[in-house]
Amino acid sequence: VEEEGSGTPIVLINGGPGGTHHQFHPWFGRAADFSRVIYYDQRGCGLSDYEPGPEGYSVEQAIEDLESLRQALGLETMVLAGFSYGGFLAQFYTTNYPENVAGLVLVGAAAHIQASTGRSRQGDFLSDEERARMQEARDQLREMAPDSGWTEAELQALIVYNNHVTGDWKRQHYYKPSPEQMAHIALYEWVQDRNFNSMMNQSRSRVDLTGAFDSNPIPTLIMEGEWDLTWGPEKAAALAANHPNGRLVTFEQAGHSIYDEDPDGFFSTLRSFVDDLASVDSESLAAFSSELEQWREAWKASPAYRIRSMDWGRTASMSI
Repeated sequence: VEEEGSGTPIVLINGGPGGTHHQFHPWFGRAADFSRVIYYDQRGCGLSDYEPGPEGYSVEQAIEDLESLRQALGLETMVLAGFSYGGFLAQFYTTNYPENVAGLVLVGAAAHIQASTGRSRQGDFLSDEERARMQEARDQLREMAPDSGWTEAELQALIVYNNHVTGDWKRQHYYKPSPEQMAHIALYEWVQDRNFNSMMNQSRSRVDLTGAFDSNPIPTLIMEGEWDLTWGPEKAAALAANHPNGRLVTFEQAGHSIYDEDPDGFFSTLRSFVDDLASVDSESLAAFSSELEQWREAWKASPAYRIRSMDWGRTASMSI
């Protein structure tokens, strides 16, 4: 856990599954001017311990860890700012602990709803030559690995860096990162336990957030990059429709990580949201909590939940 600044606490939840808090540096130093910024690495990622529970890693465990973090830091309430997969975790935490959330900020967030978010467009701007060169570099690096003394993590970092240099940066960026930024991404932003990504993807596939926020009284800000190719162009509107009381802001010259591609617009918008936060009245919160119970019962009674739970159980048993 890292902290900087003072004021309204904003807990940053990184993407992935399997990213780290490093992806927020140095950008969120700007938020320390108006808030208490809290960074942390999720269990199984980055600098945190790699200790799965008895049934392996799960999204339920991830939100319980977040709740334990809130208690350990003595936070009565907090603004949750979730990026990408972290946006899913922020929403899932809110469905379980709405009373602890002062505000919800979703940045290029995974929607996890039934409505179509379109196909991923991440490969749309990669040429055949770039794809072939990336494959060639990966093959060369793997061939060199046995005699190089590289750890598995070092090999992964070399592959990520070479992919980005060759053109893979186009998948999630509007502007081309500098070589230094690409090195930062390769070395620090994708560090996780073995099988973590596959286990968490299976675990989160059981969750359907459709309708969960129909009566949500918690202030919600949805920030989307016009050129976020992670999903189809329908995704931003579909996510906003699942948060009828939220506010959608679109950034025209940004991809997936808006905060590093349009930092002026992003942090100005975030500051206004934090400065204007209003407390949620107890009656509205109680009504929301009651409706969440009904949503949870309906979601867990669905055939899709039971089937995906069995799939996740098999993945967990093979991975731990």
